[in-house]
Amino acid sequence: MANSKSNSRTGSLKSFSEAAGATKGLRRFGQSIKRVVREVKEESNVSESRDTLVDRYNRATYATRLLEETYQISISNLVTLHNNYMRSKEVKNLFNRYTLLRDMIKDAVKLESSWWAVAELPKQNRAESIQDYVLRVCSVLETLRMPFDASGGFQESEKEKEARLEKVNEMTSMQLQEENVVLFNNLYRLLKKYVAIRQIIKTLSNEYADSKLYPMFPRYNLLKDMIKEVTHHPDYMEHRHESRVQPD
Repeated sequence: MANSKSNSRTGSLKSFSEAAGATKGLRRFGQSIKRVVREVKEESNVSESRDTLVDRYNRATYATRLLEETYQISISNLVTLHNNYMRSKEVKNLFNRYTLLRDMIKDAVKLESSWWAVAELPKQNRAESIQDYVLRVCSVLETLRMPFDASGGFQESEKEKEARLEKVNEMTSMQLQEENVVLFNNLYRLLKKYVAIRQIIKTLSNEYADSKLYPMFPRYNLLKDMIKEVTHHPDYMEHRHESRVQPD
């Protein structure tokens, strides 16, 4: 009797899932029909196939997610360093403050050893269009094994995936082409910001490694100068407000 009830519940859940899937499929089919009708009315000349436009949209969306997360981690890393440095000024003991400066820089440059963050993104060629350059960057990002951890920062949720699929399904080819232009331009700007912030961290990492050759007292001044170079860097000052970690 118990098995019978269990099978009944399982069957009900399965039927519900199948019904939900069928409803979603019908809705998307209806969206596709409406989109085709709009495309006929537009009578627009789109130079690329819809499959190509969809593929580029999906690739750029994926790259944007990854690059936005790595950018946020990088800029937040520097803001955290800045905040820690400001708090360290309250420590009057020279030895204790030296330890604090050393440790806070050490924590900041750990990002340079993160296997997902060390990829060298290609530089733009002079004659290369924004679209071609961004597509080359997408190809690099697609080869990385990103840390899909509990925070989910790099991973697209099912809800976000459904929203993306429905958005693409509703857009005409002309709308998709225009959306790609906006998406690629935004990704290009994000890429420039990310590279600038990553360069600050890379420089800090190299200088920190070189400072290990010095004894404590001269190194103390070097550590302070390193942090000041970061906190006064034009790129950091321009973008620090975008960090999830707010400056103190």
